[in-house]
Amino acid sequence: MIKNSLKPIKINEFLHDEDLSVQDIINLNNGNVEIKYDPVTGFPREIKGKYTTRKIFEVQDSVKSLSSVRTIMHINELTFACIEEEKRENKKLYRLQQLYKNIPVYGAEFFVIINNNGEPIYLNGTYITIISLEAKPKITAKEAKKNIILQKGMKIINTDLIIYPISNKDNRLSWKLTIKAKTLQNYKFYFIDANTNELLGDYPLAIFNANFISK
Repeated sequence: MIKNSLKPIKINEFLHDEDLSVQDIINLNNGNVEIKYDPVTGFPREIKGKYTTRKIFEVQDSVKSLSSVRTIMHINELTFACIEEEKRENKKLYRLQQLYKNIPVYGAEFFVIINNNGEPIYLNGTYITIISLEAKPKITAKEAKKNIILQKGMKIINTDLIIYPISNKDNRLSWKLTIKAKTLQNYKFYFIDANTNELLGDYPLAIFNANFISK
């Protein structure tokens, strides 16, 4: 497994030769495809099968492939960072993080899986539309940390500037604080508004384990 830095990959223009509908994807897979939809937005969120006719051989190709589903998945801009690559047997995973002004958008990731021939066989992800947002924080990371009361055995191990979606139309520039505890189950994320210093939420650390689908 390769963990990558947040080096932006920006495709300046969509590739206009292909913009598939749901029916196009069904036809591309000869009907042998499973598509799941987001219960809130109603947009496709997971495609078990081909979602583009393009082949993927490198990270940049994985970002370009999203151009093929830009309308049905409501992708407005191809600005991502590949934060993980993993090769296992005859498949490879690219984990793409959506960026806004080079800042990660929390919860906006795409997982692309390809086979040995470079053919995409799986896509899962959510794109979050951000109309306009100031990317310079008024609150420093040091000030944000003062909001957290650490219990014995806990400490702050990471502080990251992110875009934190509150709702479809409310996105906040925020500090994400990662809290280390005695056991992994007690690790937490805290989200502090980087402009108002408001505590937006705290959640247990979600552990992602990429299970390669069988096909």
